[in-house]
Order: sequence, then C-alpha cells, then structure tokens
Amino acid sequence: MIKSIIKNVFNAVGELISYIEVDIANEMKRSININFLAKELKIKQDGLFSVFHHNPPQLFDDYNSFLAERGYTAYVNPIKGKIKSFVHGNLDSISLGKHNKTKLLGELSFKEKEYHLQHLLEANNMYELFIVNPSNKIQTFEVIEQSGLKQKKHKLIIPSGGVRKFIKPKNNSNSNTRIIIKSKLSLARPVVFKYMETSFDIFHG
Repeated sequence: MIKSIIKNVFNAVGELISYIEVDIANEMKRSININFLAKELKIKQDGLFSVFHHNPPQLFDDYNSFLAERGYTAYVNPIKGKIKSFVHGNLDSISLGKHNKTKLLGELSFKEKEYHLQHLLEANNMYELFIVNPSNKIQTFEVIEQSGLKQKKHKLIIPSGGVRKFIKPKNNSNSNTRIIIKSKLSLARPVVFKYMETSFDIFHG
C-alpha cells in the first residue's frame, strides 16, 4: 500500500514557497532529506516546513480524530563534525483542509504571557533561538536577557506563520543568561541551537 506525504515549505515571513508530495511505502519510518529539498528549491535563508499525511487510515475518521505528524528532525553542522542532533516536531498549530489549504491554529491571550526558557545560556557558548508565530496575526515578541543584575530587552516582530532568530553571542563575563519571552501566545517556546567549541546541540526551550 502506498501512502503520500504532503510537505509545505514556507519562507521566514510565512509565505508558501513550494508544495511537495512524496509517495512512500507502508513503513514505520521514512527519512526525508530537507537539505536536499532546500538545495533543489534554492533556499538559502531560514524558513519552515510542515508535513501532512494525505490519506490517513479510515480509523481516524471513524473516531472523529486526526493524525498529527511529530516526526524527529536531525540536524548536522559540518563544521562541528558528523554527529547529528535530533529534535521532534515543534508545533502542531497548523492544519490542512480542502484543496491543500493550510490554517494556523496558534492560540492568543488577551494579556501578555511570559515563557521562561528552561535552560541557562552559558557565557562561553553561542546560541540561536528560533521563534515561530503560529497565530493568524502579526505578533510582537519581547526577548529579555537577564545576566546578574543586568537586563536587556529586544523586540521581534514576526508575521503570521513566520519565524525570526534571536542570537546570543559568546561573552567574556562569567555570568550565565536567563531568557524570558513575552508575547500573547499561549506557549512561545523556541527551538534552541547551542554552539560549543567542538560540537553543537539542538533542543526545545
């Protein structure tokens, strides 16, 4: 039995770049090379992709349910070596309807909420935090750095369905940095890339 997977690729401002349909065998696991697809599409900037199963089993309809794709993505940094770092799908806040039309499902609050990163950013490492706006409206995010008694605030304006990157460079201080993200999203959880001298890591905040 052959099943098809629909992949939508978006740029950093949430615009659909490409629509790809992949036929796969009825197997438990299938790897798709995103880097290869990016080269084919000549993508050289940050962006997003979503994965949908075109014809899920009838069982889901029978129970008025749906299939959420939360597969793992492996990242490799050739400069740091060939070891892969894995992280599972970050968001299930997008759905696919008729005529392959997507709908953003990110929930917003009337009041600002704070998301406290569950990791201290170490002074001797560089970090990249990727924040996605899964809502149907443009949103302003405030990234607050707390290091000792010092505090810095940065504003990121992210279009609907878009993504922005916040970089925390290395510094010469001995103080680690706490990160707080303020927004109207119910859960403004970033994906974090951590760059060390000879390796790198990726994880949810």
